[in-house]
Amino acid sequence: MFKSLTAGLAAPAQISIITPLWNTRPQWLAEAAVSVFDQTSAAWEWCLVDDGSSQRDFEPVLNAILKASARVRFLRLENNQGISAASNEGLRLAQCDFACFLDHDDLLAPQALELCLGKLQAGADAVYTDSNKANEQGVLDEPFHKPGWSPEYLRAVMYVGHLLCVRREAALAVGGFDSRFDGVQDFEFILRYSERYPKVAHIPQVLYHWRRVAGSIAASESAKGDQITRLQQQAIAAQLERLKLNATAVEGPRPHRVTVIPRPRASLPKVSMIVDGRGDGEGDFLVFMDGALEPLIPAWIDELLYHAEQPDAGVVGPLVLRPDRTVDAAGLAVGPWGQAISLHQGESADADGHAGSLAHARECDALSSACIMIRRELFEAIGGFDKHYFTGYRVVDLCLRLRAQGKRNVYTPRAVFVNNTPVRLESEDEIIDRHLLDDMWPDVSQ
Repeated sequence: MFKSLTAGLAAPAQISIITPLWNTRPQWLAEAAVSVFDQTSAAWEWCLVDDGSSQRDFEPVLNAILKASARVRFLRLENNQGISAASNEGLRLAQCDFACFLDHDDLLAPQALELCLGKLQAGADAVYTDSNKANEQGVLDEPFHKPGWSPEYLRAVMYVGHLLCVRREAALAVGGFDSRFDGVQDFEFILRYSERYPKVAHIPQVLYHWRRVAGSIAASESAKGDQITRLQQQAIAAQLERLKLNATAVEGPRPHRVTVIPRPRASLPKVSMIVDGRGDGEGDFLVFMDGALEPLIPAWIDELLYHAEQPDAGVVGPLVLRPDRTVDAAGLAVGPWGQAISLHQGESADADGHAGSLAHARECDALSSACIMIRRELFEAIGGFDKHYFTGYRVVDLCLRLRAQGKRNVYTPRAVFVNNTPVRLESEDEIIDRHLLDDMWPDVSQ
């Protein structure tokens, strides 16, 4: 059945594909097998774990797969133990340095393993890719182009999932998957895994096809109802506790979203305000702000402090709106030729953004100079603003210098301001500064 697909599997196996089986449809298992045998890289083994299936009409297909290649390993569990337990058995059955996870009804794109192996062998601890959804007939019609790695954003949106590849020994070292979180087990796993193994890479290509089965999360955001949201909240709450972050995880504004809210505090550290370049700079935290800004959230200092106090924080910035309540700035991306591109500009203030990227906190390249907060000690240690810049690009340069030292620049939509300054064209000084940024950061702005 699969004999013609196994030619050329002479390379040593380097990555173990782990697939739990449970009452699998024969056709879907056959299609998954074709996607495995059709990989451009032959450096794989496939570990299949039957999780105590009560319906075994897939066994003729399974037997054909086992006969087709010695690279396929199989284990049958006596009782149904759930997807986490079966995945953990697969990790223990596997023999390669790296592992990835393929659901029994899903498909890999032909280059999936080749590209993921490249990232892992280059030093990544984990790799995730963009994905697509396929209906029950296999028609692909819903691509998900995921954002880059952002631990802060992950605490709100479950965007890392299929395809996920990791270091196998590291996965076992963190305890593998937790059966208490079956349903969001891959999300809870990457939260724990990335705390100890933080080099997570994103391949912005659709390399995984997630089948949209009736009743699954892939079929509908509301599938499995409140249970998934509760599990997601519990997973995030557990991470907040592990990291000793003074915040609470509550249900977000949309299905399968969580909002992280700082807890009330008895007192605040001293915060110095520098408005339009004037003010006292002796506080524990510094806020640089344009005088034309009007705060819309009374506790905006608390929201910025929650992020700025974290040990690996760089610059923190709020959501800045225009007078018509559309977005002026929600974090910046540094683009070609030194451009500081304002993300989500022009969108409605209450919009979600791509996969929640406007409505939830996340890491970004830089923040708008309209308002930023930074720890004074950190600001002084890095040498403050580069005096060669005359405009807001000095904040972009500061953010890039901090990021180069491993600091996280964070945008938070829970601190909101209105910018009453009229929109204007780029000034001559800004053009000069943009070219300077391009010269200073050529690797970033290409």
